[in-house]
Amino acid sequence: MSSSPYSSERYKPFDPDISEEDRRLADEVSEDYDRRRLAEAETRNQEVQQIIDRANSEIHKLLGAENWLALRRRMRDEQINFHNLLQPPEGLTADYNELNAARVAAGQKFLDNIGVKSNDLRRVYKNAAVQIDELNPSLTVKPGVSIATHHRDWDLIRHPPEPPPDEHAFKIFRPPFPGFQMGFDSFHTGNFRVARQDFIDPAAGLVGHDLTLDNPDASDFDNGWFKADTQVLFDFKAPVAGLVQVVIEAQSGLAVHELRTEDEWGWSGHSTTQQNFLMMHVIHPNVTGPAFAEMSSFNVTDFTGFFRYEKLARGGHFFANLLSDGPVQKDQVVEVRAGTHGQDGSITNDIEIHSNSAFHWFVKTVWVRIAP
Repeated sequence: MSSSPYSSERYKPFDPDISEEDRRLADEVSEDYDRRRLAEAETRNQEVQQIIDRANSEIHKLLGAENWLALRRRMRDEQINFHNLLQPPEGLTADYNELNAARVAAGQKFLDNIGVKSNDLRRVYKNAAVQIDELNPSLTVKPGVSIATHHRDWDLIRHPPEPPPDEHAFKIFRPPFPGFQMGFDSFHTGNFRVARQDFIDPAAGLVGHDLTLDNPDASDFDNGWFKADTQVLFDFKAPVAGLVQVVIEAQSGLAVHELRTEDEWGWSGHSTTQQNFLMMHVIHPNVTGPAFAEMSSFNVTDFTGFFRYEKLARGGHFFANLLSDGPVQKDQVVEVRAGTHGQDGSITNDIEIHSNSAFHWFVKTVWVRIAP
């Protein structure tokens, strides 16, 4: 097992207009949230590794130690032979599908000879995948909104039919933003390699990241995932006590889902998910954590091949209407963060995985008020 338990970086410049008490509170709450995320990540990663170890042990028991090793050798040899047959000059006219089918049939024949059903192997993989999904579930939250297709909803936020009292009016924040926050955690076993590249420029309102999950040589049961946050931040003074409503208006610069899978053996399988969200986080002891709005996602199971698409219109305008899960006090200055969250994961057995998601956002405006 290899993992990067939750880690966070935060930059917030000194503001002489913010009281020492409010600065200290923001620092303490931010550090407490990071500690909780770290503890959750460490516990989850240990439990996932236990599930994987049990699944691999069950596979070894099902096949027998000698047969398991012989099967891995047969798979390696068939894979080498398959690639050799594709080399020039003979490989130039070879039938790829015919050779690949012969490779898969050789592995299936080995299982038939030792009296093991491929469905029994699939059952072990599927059971383990379900258990891991329960420990590391996909976020289920309300969606964000396209301004192009729901312009009336956006107009109602900007120009409500009955304007609220001044103490509940929106305050609008735009770039340049004074600070930023980035956080991430990851997990990978077997030959998975996971990586991220952050994109953050608070002066321009840029937030985003590229997340990559690569497994060029999958074994019995491999798992990898990455979670990442990139957010701009600023301070908001609450005119009255109450829940904090944050509306993020953002423009999509890049929103790409990409996946390539190879080498299915008949008993192989995988489940790969990519999710992207707009997010906000009010840093206060009464607020348990961030709020999210889903912007783009996909989940595929046992897919073999390649696809790349953008669901979000490049340059399109979107908004997320989010609410803190706890109130703040009157006249209190609180730190507000706004940005994007990515959550990608893949569970595979004997299928090569190359997963990449790239989501870059321009935060145009952040509308903040105490909800009426």
